[in-house]
Parts: sequence; C-alpha cells; structure tokens
Amino acid sequence: LARNHGKSCTARYITKQVNLDNSSTALDVYAKVNRPTGAEVRAYVRFASGTAQANSPGEDDFTFIKLDSSKIPFNDSGEFSEVHFKKDFLQEAASNSPGGASVGVSDFNAFTLKLCMGTSNTANVPKIKELRAIATA
Repeated sequence: LARNHGKSCTARYITKQVNLDNSSTALDVYAKVNRPTGAEVRAYVRFASGTAQANSPGEDDFTFIKLDSSKIPFNDSGEFSEVHFKKDFLQEAASNSPGGASVGVSDFNAFTLKLCMGTSNTANVPKIKELRAIATA
C-alpha cells in the first residue's frame, strides 16, 4: 500500500505490472488531467525488479514512491491539461554527486503505476485520460 503522506486518495487507478525487455533508468508518465478547484491528483510508481526496486524505501515490495510532476493547474471548465510525471535515476545520481564523484545509478525492468485522486467537493472530481508511460535508459 502507498503512503499517503496525510493527503486524500478517494479514488485510485493502479495499472498492471509493465515488464520491460531492457533495463531503464528513467520513467516519464504523461496524462491529460482535469483538476477542479479543491481536487488533488498524484502519481506513484512501484518498481518490481532491478536496483530501483532493491533501493526503494519501505519494508515490503508493495511500497509505491511518488513521482515528480509539473504543476497541475486548476480548471473548473472541464478542460484537460497535459501533465508530466517523472522519475529519473540518472538525473538524481548526477545531482547527488557534486564534483563528478561516481554514484551508482538505479535501474528497473518492471513497474506499476498508481494514480491517486481526491477532492474536497465530491460534485467536482478530477478526471484523467490518455495515460502514457515511457521508460528510457
């Protein structure tokens, strides 16, 4: 189960596990999101193999980690905005190694996505469509 960090997660969408032919070090997730005022949308990932899974926080294999995202604008008119969620182990390793010190880069061979949606007004719920995930080396 994911850690909610104190935020609502009234609705969840969890994908099937995606198995990759090659190891990857970055995951880019794109979706069209309609986020009404008072609503929250977050994305999480669980790595099922590779060093990313071994280095994931938590005590079990069911821990999801939050993906970084661009700011998701509020929109009460029903329009959808393109949102980019990401996890880039290569970029993290570079930023964690000042002066060019060698740092291991995590990789993964399989992942599962979880989208969390919540709102303070159940009459105006967030909507997501056109979910795409791209894993790169």
